[in-house]
Amino acid sequence: LEEATEIISLERINIIKFWQIIDDQLKPPQSLLYFKQPKLEAYPLVLNVKVYINTQGIAQTDCMAMLEKFIIEENLYNEYKSHGNGRRIKIFTRRHVLTRILTAPFFITDLPIIVTKHKNFIFMATFQDSGETTTNGRHHYKFAQYCETISPAAEPNINEAVHDNKRGFCVYSATYGHLDMFYTGQAYPVASEENIENFADLESLNKCTFVSTNIMHESKFDFWQNTVTAFQWWVKAYVCNAKQIFVGFKNTEGVVCKPGLLKDIDYLETQQSSRIHVGKTFMFKFLNLIMETTKNYDCPDTIIKYHFDRAGNITYSVHNSEEFSMFSADFLDYMRSHN
Repeated sequence: LEEATEIISLERINIIKFWQIIDDQLKPPQSLLYFKQPKLEAYPLVLNVKVYINTQGIAQTDCMAMLEKFIIEENLYNEYKSHGNGRRIKIFTRRHVLTRILTAPFFITDLPIIVTKHKNFIFMATFQDSGETTTNGRHHYKFAQYCETISPAAEPNINEAVHDNKRGFCVYSATYGHLDMFYTGQAYPVASEENIENFADLESLNKCTFVSTNIMHESKFDFWQNTVTAFQWWVKAYVCNAKQIFVGFKNTEGVVCKPGLLKDIDYLETQQSSRIHVGKTFMFKFLNLIMETTKNYDCPDTIIKYHFDRAGNITYSVHNSEEFSMFSADFLDYMRSHN
């Protein structure tokens, strides 16, 4: 990246793969979830979860497995060999990492980003998973269950166990300046009155309106759109091209008593414009640093760990794959075979 007078944004965001984790394996999707606002008579919505299945569906290892599978199936290493150094730099990561970078100036958390560069590929991951799902996270998934159906005509099944990888996963592509970005993320539910029959028709899938569901404490109802949490919601929606956001407001008992609010994501963008500017500026700075520091490292066994703080300071250290790695052993061997 070069210095720019304008803030660089992700552009041409598209779903290029859609999978579900079935029996611990990545398989073609069998279903898609649809967004439906809870009916008035459905309230109050009780969010305290009795049965919660904390699968590995959202674990970093599974997200990286999707990218490994994508790279091998698309034969990207041989494409690099054919075009040489003239190829655009490709960054592979997950939505969680991009969210971590864009929101870093506003959230103090010790969650370093690790990076490996090989050929014209740059891989980014968090140093460790963010841990077990919190109570608030469980409330989020339960609230989503009240808003999701298996077909436009169906009603939400709120009696089944909350399952955090049921909605499937997407691989997204985007451009960022002269970089090509590829990243994984959970699929949002679709606002549609018609069944989507062909999940392989990615062109039609990308035309759908995806909706992000979120919860916040009811004490913040009057100013929710100005909170840093709402900024984080905007980031997650922005990265995955969701067009609408549905917000529920819970009380201290974990109960949503009043109907939620459905807003276009553009509304949040207007409310959060100053934080968005800061977040995009930091992402530009961070990716510039990665471009610079990885120039001298081109090896699947070299990992650079980046730490950054709320003040925007970034430090890094260099490690090797014997200490830790973001890749499976098979994919690491695959990368080494293309040295």
